[in-house]
Amino acid sequence: MTSTAPTDPALMDPEPSVYARLLGLESVGIRLGLERIAPLMVALGHPHRVARRTVIITGTNGKGSVAATVSASLTAAGLRVGLYTSPHLVSVLERIRIDDQDLGAAEFDALGEAVLGAIASTGTPASFFEALTAMAFLAFARHDVDVQVLEVGVGGARDATRIAVPTHVAITQIALDHAALIGPGLKEIAAEKLGVTAPGSLNVMNLPPRFRQQAPPSWHLDDNRVGAAAPGCGVHYQLVGTRGDADARFRVVTPERTLLLPPPRLAGTHQLANTALATALLVRLGISDDAIAAGISGIRWRARLERLPGEPLTILDGAHNPAGIRKLVESLPEVGLAPGFTLVFGAHPKKDAGPMLRRLAALAGTVVLTEAPLLRAATRLVRLLPNHPDLHVIADCSEAVRAARALGRPVLIAGSLYLAGAVLRSMT
Repeated sequence: MTSTAPTDPALMDPEPSVYARLLGLESVGIRLGLERIAPLMVALGHPHRVARRTVIITGTNGKGSVAATVSASLTAAGLRVGLYTSPHLVSVLERIRIDDQDLGAAEFDALGEAVLGAIASTGTPASFFEALTAMAFLAFARHDVDVQVLEVGVGGARDATRIAVPTHVAITQIALDHAALIGPGLKEIAAEKLGVTAPGSLNVMNLPPRFRQQAPPSWHLDDNRVGAAAPGCGVHYQLVGTRGDADARFRVVTPERTLLLPPPRLAGTHQLANTALATALLVRLGISDDAIAAGISGIRWRARLERLPGEPLTILDGAHNPAGIRKLVESLPEVGLAPGFTLVFGAHPKKDAGPMLRRLAALAGTVVLTEAPLLRAATRLVRLLPNHPDLHVIADCSEAVRAARALGRPVLIAGSLYLAGAVLRSMT
């Protein structure tokens, strides 16, 4: 995603005039390509070239989880690390991290002023995302990071992050999303994401076999196979034991070496693949087993099957497209959600909300439709779920969550990262 919520507690942190001016750039709109970010990099002194290594992570789902795991492990290894992700959940300061710590408000202001000045001096229009990307590069240069870890906003080859030439690339998966911007089918989406690589970059990918022929030399994540070796360029993974058991281990076999790690801290079966992909990338970065273990144990990444405080059991997840919802459904038993839970659902107007809502509603008892800034009106979701026997519309998402929890049954909140962020902000 490349937008931000229009209201943000960070307005209490970064100087409101700076943040408000950055938010005003939303009107410029999203346009894939490097034509707008390139002049900014020149005006700012090419900050995207300062880091010794550049890691770019793209894919339809799982980018943020992989990026956060990589950043945590690189930091545990003692390297100076810059991390850039989007969107934010609670505060815009989350988007730019140095050594796994959110950017400070005063520094955000200074970076924002510098980038807004560059936009004015060059006469180059820039979107909010492009401005934040430029701010991230400037922050990383000023902190002289060893490695900059960049989560792609949309696509790959034409995303603003790709102004930097990657030394390492990870592609999490390919599914239909942002088709209006990237292309109508998986073939076009795959080409855009594969285009993020560079000559000589060291790549790891979680691609189906039919797309591997298009890929440059890479390590490929293969299906989980008990006891499998890793022939050729395959990477295999296996959870040995049960999460929560003291002796449980996560086994990852790469072409270079086999690692026995703690089970991933992030819940969900899909996080096994994400963690294996991040592990393989870290191996290619030359990071030790101990640092990788510390990273996957210490990662902090919210709204990924996150259990909220209090009772009844309430799970918050940012799944926001049909592929993400499928992974979420597969993982519900792991977090204790059986059919009959209460669903709180909201969706972005550009997302294919119908399949997502129907898939979750089929497992739910009560369904509560809600909304948040940038999401479609809850009343417009009703037509996507005709004839549901227990359907409610509560526009205010904090009221929707309170009403759902008051029923006393387990609750799932899903459909959008913007919804997840609004719920988390309401709890602060």
